Amino acid sequence: MASAPGMTTLGVMLPSSPLHLLLFHEACGRPEGTAWLDDAQGLVLVMTSANPGGEPLVIDNHEAVCRLGGIADVLLVHDRAVRVRCDDSVVRAVSAHGPGPALIRRARGYTPVPIRLADGGASILAVGGYLRTRSA
Repeated sequence: MASAPGMTTLGVMLPSSPLHLLLFHEACGRPEGTAWLDDAQGLVLVMTSANPGGEPLVIDNHEAVCRLGGIADVLLVHDRAVRVRCDDSVVRAVSAHGPGPALIRRARGYTPVPIRLADGGASILAVGGYLRTRSA
């Protein structure tokens, strides 16, 4: 099954919470110790922060079931409320435009730090996706 048909670039995410490691540990049969972390695994988990293309992030369990139930195989829910809708930052490890990483999407961890423009540059106001107006 293709998880991203038509995509020319795919990314990876390092586990950002203990829960991610617990999911892999369970799928690996709960091996003893930590040596399993160094082994290649045949498992791929496709996860999303629950934002269907162009829409704001889903922030509660009921909304997740309603909006994502038909497109997700499994929903991992919790009783902890999401207070702020915030995308993850996306960084390309190797930039085609020079050394070092290139920011593809500035979000958690990189905002609200301003982007410095050259002196005399245009004034720009950037707002979150939930503040955009939709065309009729």
